[in-house]
Amino acid sequence: MLDRYFRLLAVLGLLALAGCGWFRDSGNDYQAARELPPMAVPEGMDASRIQPFYVIPPAQDAVVDGQAFEVPRPDPLGAGANDQAVRIQKLADEQWAVVSMAPDQTWPLLKIFLEANRVLMVREDGQQGLMITDWLQPEGDLPREQYLIRIDAGVQPGSSEVHVRQRVTGIDGITWPARSDNREREYKFLYQLSTHLASQTDAASVSLLAQGIRTASKISLQQTRGQPFLLLELPYPRGWASVGNALESADLALIDQDYTAGTYQVREIIREQPGWWARLWGAEKKEPRTLQLSVVTMGESRVGILVEGDNLSANEQLRILQQLKGQLR
Repeated sequence: MLDRYFRLLAVLGLLALAGCGWFRDSGNDYQAARELPPMAVPEGMDASRIQPFYVIPPAQDAVVDGQAFEVPRPDPLGAGANDQAVRIQKLADEQWAVVSMAPDQTWPLLKIFLEANRVLMVREDGQQGLMITDWLQPEGDLPREQYLIRIDAGVQPGSSEVHVRQRVTGIDGITWPARSDNREREYKFLYQLSTHLASQTDAASVSLLAQGIRTASKISLQQTRGQPFLLLELPYPRGWASVGNALESADLALIDQDYTAGTYQVREIIREQPGWWARLWGAEKKEPRTLQLSVVTMGESRVGILVEGDNLSANEQLRILQQLKGQLR
């Protein structure tokens, strides 16, 4: 009862202020405006400077569907102000460079790197995103070596991944080993390459030769039987790691995880609470909810990411998945 009394006092106070002119609404003043004839310019003078900049187009008859709908929230930005243009990521015994440029922009920069270091290529396939260097002789007593460079689309739109493999033995044209013969040499080559890309991002151009490389994002928002989920075109180990690395940036705090079961127990991080005005009209303080994220294998090199929680609506599931989508790498 007392709470209702204070609300009534607040409304009466605002009405009193409005009557004194503090909150005069001038939004409808245009309705009382008089239409004046166009400005006349004496004959022989230039009238181009007084022409209207924004011409109102003629009205068109259109039928607007009156069915109610909810405007979807925009996808979160994939890169923040502190994100690096090029960074090296590692998972188990794999390592690769993530570049904030499309593959057809990364390709010519890689060629510049090889040419600047006088590295010849024995194969260059822009459609497949492959480069194979000639045999190189490192300094010192190290054996000669050869490198395979593969460019692929990144997880986020407009990004790419660069993978490097090194070998010290082999025959040209024969299938390469699944892992580099010397991991340290692979990392050194990848690091030098990444440093070059990071210094050249402002000078990126587009290669017509490399436009056959896949550029579509590896992540998409899907829905089946009313259940929204993220489809991530990555093998399970990397998909699992990507979700774990993205939790904090997606405002989700880790409680527990189970790699075998493919589940993350998380709690929402509430960044903002309703202000005093919203609370005056009944808005309640937001309480963080406990959620479960499930990473499910959906075929070869594909996983689905689902979110579940008590009384979690489809719109809330979409919101959480969109937050996560913008942070996956």
